[in-house]
Amino acid sequence: VYARGDVDGARRAYARLAEAGYEVAQANAAWLLDRAARAARRGAADCLGTSAGDCEGRARRLYELAAKQGNADAALRLGDMTLRAGDAARAVGHYQAAHELRHAQATFALAWCYQRGLGVRRDLHLAKRHFGLAAEADADAAWPVRLALGLLYAEWGLQE
Repeated sequence: VYARGDVDGARRAYARLAEAGYEVAQANAAWLLDRAARAARRGAADCLGTSAGDCEGRARRLYELAAKQGNADAALRLGDMTLRAGDAARAVGHYQAAHELRHAQATFALAWCYQRGLGVRRDLHLAKRHFGLAAEADADAAWPVRLALGLLYAEWGLQE
């Protein structure tokens, strides 16, 4: 349905399946709601007849349900939402959960948190280790990891 461009139809279908407990549907419905909430905050569209905050809250609830069932993408998105809301310590917990499921993007985000000291004690050694793990988990992460490591090594050089 979504591939044909029927976003509202996809949202309704995913919502029905999400309420039935299907974690992939929960994650997909949450992604559509999160996307609608961000568009509403930019003034580009309304959020299904509700406020952007309500829409975002529904997305968060569905991401949480999917993440509890082991959906790594949902845990990553939940970490991103939590970090945007300003709770870095909780975001790190979500990134850690997705990292344990070998999600390269979450591992990269966790490394970035260690590098910046967001929600965790700043630790450049752990940042380097997690950047390496992200590259091992997904070959597509190789270039972003190289760039991040370059910045990390420059930062290390400035500290010494």
